[in-house]
Amino acid sequence: MAVTVLLKLAALTGDGRYRDAAERGLGLVSAFAARYPTGFAQWLSALDFALAEVLEIAIEDFLALLARSPRMARSVIVSACERLAFAEERIHILAQRGAEDRIVALLLQLARRRGHPSLAQPDFVRLAVTHAELARLAGMNRAHVSVVLNRLRVKDLIRYGRGNPPQVNMPALLKHAEPQSGQIPA
Repeated sequence: MAVTVLLKLAALTGDGRYRDAAERGLGLVSAFAARYPTGFAQWLSALDFALAEVLEIAIEDFLALLARSPRMARSVIVSACERLAFAEERIHILAQRGAEDRIVALLLQLARRRGHPSLAQPDFVRLAVTHAELARLAGMNRAHVSVVLNRLRVKDLIRYGRGNPPQVNMPALLKHAEPQSGQIPA
């Protein structure tokens, strides 16, 4: 996360020292990230940002572009609305009192938005998400997320293993979530 902040500071200020520090940080973990990519999602995201071209657009130019292109304006509005809806769902998840409730709600949300149905097991949905990413999204620490996920795995609500993406048993997880909130999550 610090590497991403350093890269953003370099882009905003034009100060190359920030980029140099970020690149040194990326260099320290590059061999590990290449070997264990699922354990280095945040680092790989920072690397992606480091390799991308930063484009600065003046607000006047952006507004003029939107005025000239209704299609572009629609795309921006749709994207903003989707992000707001996702944020609202996240607030609902973070409002859950118990850690298990929070993780269950988050897994259901992610399965609906980003999940891929399992070809071998029709009730299961594969998620490309790490424990660390779940922790960040749930406002918890990684160790606590791992404990909760293990509890869900013992109940056969999810399946995962080292190097394999988690798989959510949608019918079972929905049924598990029902008594906790009094209704099936939307």
